[in-house]
Amino acid sequence: MNEARAKNVIMLAAAISAAGIFALALGSKDAGGIIVLAGWALFIVSIHFYGRAGSS
Repeated sequence: MNEARAKNVIMLAAAISAAGIFALALGSKDAGGIIVLAGWALFIVSIHFYGRAGSS
């Protein structure tokens, strides 16, 4: 994964997390929590790939 693609995935993770927080605000605790956790997991993976792309 190159640096530009990793940045795009970081932005996708932010959008997923924001959608989960929006769902939580609307009262859907189960679905919102799962969506937020998925966004955070994607953050971890994408930040790892971003760091690996910068070292080469």
